[in-house]
Formats: sequence, C-alpha cells, structure tokens
Amino acid sequence: MSNINRVLYVGASIVPGVEVHHLDSHVAGIYSVKVDSFLPDEKAASAVLDCFHSFVPIKNMEDFYFFVFDCCGSRIEEDPGHAGFTLANHAGDIHMI
Repeated sequence: MSNINRVLYVGASIVPGVEVHHLDSHVAGIYSVKVDSFLPDEKAASAVLDCFHSFVPIKNMEDFYFFVFDCCGSRIEEDPGHAGFTLANHAGDIHMI
C-alpha cells in the first residue's frame, strides 16, 4: 500500500435461515479497510474484499453475503473481471467496527 487515504467498508451478513458454524460466529459485522486512493471504485472494492478474505478466517463462506460500501453508505460493486487475491497488497489495516 503506497498511497492510502481512502477508507471503504465491508459488510458481512448472515444468509437468512442459515445456522452459522460456531467457528464463524465472529464474522458477521462491518469492517473498515484502508485502500490505495488511486484505484478506481471497482478495483478498490476488489482490493478491500481480497484484504478481508486474507485476514478474516471463515469456515463456510456460503453462509454469508459480503458487500463493499463507502462512508456515505453507497455500495461499490467488485470488478467483474477480478482474479481473486491479486489486489490484496493495495489494502490493509482492517478493523471490525
């Protein structure tokens, strides 16, 4: 991360009707993640999700919905052509809030 001055958020919500594995009881919530400011929105969302999935262990990924949003609450879609974990080095300093 070289030019971080932007914060985005990851929401992790439980799929309705799912009984979450006990090892995943810590996952649901909102996380702040710093991301390189030069990335366009879709790439920034991908970087934030890469970072999230690198640092938050999850036993059953299919039990959750993950989404990225900005400080105004506007959702930001991930880059549709993104290859997983290729942008993780452009984000960091993840905290559950």
